[in-house]
Amino acid sequence: MRQYKDSKYVIYQHDFRTLSEFLRYNESLPVNKEVFGRCASKEYGRKEWHGTRNYEEAEKLCRNGWNEGYEKFVRMKRKVDLKFNSVIPRPRLTTNFVGFAPSVPDYLNNNPLDMNDTEKRDNPRAITIYVQLGFHCETDLSAVMNRGVIILSIVDALEKCGLGVRLKTFVGAVELDEAVIVTFELHKESERLNIKRMYFPLCHVAFVRRLFFRLLEVTPVRRSYWSLGYGRPMEVCELRSFLELGANDIVIPQPDSTAVYGRDIDRDCDKVLELTGLDRVLKRSDRK
Repeated sequence: MRQYKDSKYVIYQHDFRTLSEFLRYNESLPVNKEVFGRCASKEYGRKEWHGTRNYEEAEKLCRNGWNEGYEKFVRMKRKVDLKFNSVIPRPRLTTNFVGFAPSVPDYLNNNPLDMNDTEKRDNPRAITIYVQLGFHCETDLSAVMNRGVIILSIVDALEKCGLGVRLKTFVGAVELDEAVIVTFELHKESERLNIKRMYFPLCHVAFVRRLFFRLLEVTPVRRSYWSLGYGRPMEVCELRSFLELGANDIVIPQPDSTAVYGRDIDRDCDKVLELTGLDRVLKRSDRK
């Protein structure tokens, strides 16, 4: 953990390479009892709120994967993938000495470039997408699910455009003059997209309301108000400042900050693309 100050906040930042490392850290430290007299992360509360009956169930799902609703999730993603097919630039057809099929007109005209080929991309660019996994308590759970679907379809679409994609997720919360951030890299640009592995952290409320809450409880924050509501989610402007993002890095904030409400997946998709500028990235990605 790094602890530092800026002009407004004392910041406690945790950066984990893997989810397993995050889970081990959560259980290795004692609860900060000066602030947290009760631990919401381990309460046997309503499953509708916490997402699981207890903390141990959430930890197990994070380690082993979440199956409930997964087939429906994949079907939703396929639907959104079809929507992206209309905006993904197709490789330009060209002719070359070698290729995947003969170009009959060029062959008949004795053109040495008589094979059809697709235009090659040199040094494909990389893009980093940061996703805020935290959300307001009033957020509809269908909005969380829709946003998870859209994010994974975006990664697929960008990679089909020839872009390398890094997907970095985080939870950021603020209380008075203190801020807590935890980051994870869920997808590296060199690896194949693993939808099943990402399903739980992107879409299950227990990732925040059990696992992140536990991280808050073992962090040496000082403001007693943390124990009342466990902070508020950071907004985009705060996230860019805390994470020191570049101008080309993309932030997908909590669902209601991108007008994702979970009632219409097509509308939610359009809003995410518009408010993050990813619609422009997709349209221009074949120009370089």
